[in-house]
Amino acid sequence: MMKKFFLSLSAFTLAALPLVSGVRADNGSFEPIIADAAWAYADYRVERLVFASDSVGPISVGPAVLVAEATDTPWNTHVSMLKNGMKMTWTNVPLETLESQRFARNGNRLVYVQAANLERSTYALTERNLQDGHATTLVNEAFFQNPASVNAMVDGSSFVFNPVYKPVGTAFRQAGTEVWSATEQKAKVIHPHWYSKTLRREELMDVSGDLALVKVIFEGGEKELWFMNAKDTDGNMSNKSIPGTWTEAHGDIVAAHFRTDGSIEFFQNFVRYTYNPKTNERAVRHEGEFLNWYRSIADAHQLSGNRMAWVNPEDRLFVSDLDGVTEIGTATNGRFLLDADRLFYATGGVGAVYHFKTKETSTLPFAVTDTLGDIIVGVDVMNNVQYQNMKTGRGFTLGHGSTPVISDEAHVYWRGSDGIYEATINPAKKLSVNPVRALRVSGESQIWLVSGEAGSGSAGKDGARRLIRNPEVYFSWFGSWASVEDISASTLMAYPDEGTALFAPGTKVKATDNRDLYMVGRDNKLHWIPSEPAAWRIFGEAWNKQVVEVAPGVLFDYMTGDPVSTEQEAQSI
Repeated sequence: MMKKFFLSLSAFTLAALPLVSGVRADNGSFEPIIADAAWAYADYRVERLVFASDSVGPISVGPAVLVAEATDTPWNTHVSMLKNGMKMTWTNVPLETLESQRFARNGNRLVYVQAANLERSTYALTERNLQDGHATTLVNEAFFQNPASVNAMVDGSSFVFNPVYKPVGTAFRQAGTEVWSATEQKAKVIHPHWYSKTLRREELMDVSGDLALVKVIFEGGEKELWFMNAKDTDGNMSNKSIPGTWTEAHGDIVAAHFRTDGSIEFFQNFVRYTYNPKTNERAVRHEGEFLNWYRSIADAHQLSGNRMAWVNPEDRLFVSDLDGVTEIGTATNGRFLLDADRLFYATGGVGAVYHFKTKETSTLPFAVTDTLGDIIVGVDVMNNVQYQNMKTGRGFTLGHGSTPVISDEAHVYWRGSDGIYEATINPAKKLSVNPVRALRVSGESQIWLVSGEAGSGSAGKDGARRLIRNPEVYFSWFGSWASVEDISASTLMAYPDEGTALFAPGTKVKATDNRDLYMVGRDNKLHWIPSEPAAWRIFGEAWNKQVVEVAPGVLFDYMTGDPVSTEQEAQSI
């Protein structure tokens, strides 16, 4: 089956009506994504995907890219997980599943609650593996009496529910906090103080082991943070308010979360606070550390482990951790991205990245919106979608739109003016290889392919030189002769000689006396592409372009690997 379906209109642009119905099934397997237009380029292809006009996304949640489409019920959506150019659809999933900060608070676990029966009286807690989309049921049947919605947060095997009710004749929603008892197989209210007549509702903020961090909202609109012990379901009064967190009716508490030392961090009335129950008598106010009140809470802060990044009302960017707070700089239009080791942000018409390990900042040609290891994507000042491999230096301008996200090394998704777009990087341009240089001893004609630093590797690894025998091999690695560097003979000799350079991974090659098409893998083997449809699936419409034709004997320099028939197989070699 071909990866995409089209009716060809020209050699460059294709368009088609969807060839399948809108019926969806949560079948637990990946299927092709339907597109209604495509554009093929030498280095990548772009396709406009068929999603509902009111769809939400694409959104990056951990290692996955998710798109949500409306259902007949307002509280649920159909969510498609996009991976390796395919999609897996999950039916009737709460919209909050797409919240990246909720994902971070759950220890980078994607969990959600679904009604388990038509009466909406029993609910199931599901976890999704974001590598393969596999669903695991954590709780089969949790009973709640006709709630408006049910949220849940997890830590290890501790599952805490936050059902929301709207009592008859009241203007507010009432919620409690309940913990799942594995021994009794039911959800139990954590200390039933919430029945108090002065209490409006409880909002679950975070979970750490058996401890739940809850914002209690009173009938007058006042708020206060509480620690609630998930083991206290018998009214033993071990739950307690956190001193110094009471707000007046107009005030609020946001972005509250646990840190690994047992402390919490939050913003109260837009001022940052911390509280450690081991060392503080009350919450500590950090003067001058404000959260931006002109932007949504979701846009103004991000979490990753013990770190929180945020912008203040002037879009000054800060990051906090267990050691304190660091001011990074100004994030243009408040745009930034926090990952485990780096903090990316827009600055002027370009981008920048702050490295937590070295405490150094470097500039980038665009503002980064998503990362996958050394792969970064983002937008420049003209809203052009950009892709770059920071290790190899390879990069492309893919299209025009906003907030691109990346699902794997070869696939980027973004929202354009008329829908959701996907770019597929051709394998020859996507494959991660060690950075290489073209070196030549001054005054000589021989050119060498050199990888790594001199003396840093052994046979077949970094730190070696290989002779480039012909222009075809050279141009599989470099775009022009301008890449050749002149060096001294002694510098070249510092690299061990490891023979002849082969074609770059991803190169399409065939012998002049044979129609068979091969692809060079990262394993330096030749992989046969058995058919034209297989070549199209891997390289797109331009599969028969930029094919290197060589004398038959040249191919004897290569060992033969397994045939490749799909894009996924090509990425794996």
